[in-house]
Amino acid sequence: MLADAAHDHEPEGALAGALDDLRSLAELARTVPDTERALTERLEALDRRAGEVLEAAEVLGELGDRIEAAVALGKRIEGQAESISRAGERLDSRADSILVAADRFESSSAKILAVGERLEAGLPSVNRIGDSIDDLGRAATTLAAAVEPLQGLAERFGAIAERLPGLTRPRSVRPEPTEPPRS
Repeated sequence: MLADAAHDHEPEGALAGALDDLRSLAELARTVPDTERALTERLEALDRRAGEVLEAAEVLGELGDRIEAAVALGKRIEGQAESISRAGERLDSRADSILVAADRFESSSAKILAVGERLEAGLPSVNRIGDSIDDLGRAATTLAAAVEPLQGLAERFGAIAERLPGLTRPRSVRPEPTEPPRS
């Protein structure tokens, strides 16, 4: 520039232009440290931001690992839930069977209780019947003991009656004597 100004026919105009250029360069040189400082600050901010992004990427990686573990756990829980659901269905079925059995048991219990009540109600009658049977047995034994001596007499009287004239009766077959009832 200065060389061009020296060859110029108007040295003052060229010199003034060169001085303007120098002034512009000086002003530009004065702003270089501020610009450098601003660029350095911006680069440091970008560096910090890049560090934050790297940390966030690491956290995201860890979160991804945790999410994968949570998904695997979720699948295991889902399998367990299905197993529990099937067990619940089996329990429902068994509960229904138990209810049916309980209804049958209740019905049978009611019948047994009714029979028991009837037996209990009839027990005094059964006791009286038993006592009456015992009384009848004793009476039969007493009667047999009283009739036994008369048996021989009845046989003799029957033999006499057969010899009487005009009486023709068929002979009856006597039953075999039975054992007296046991008391």
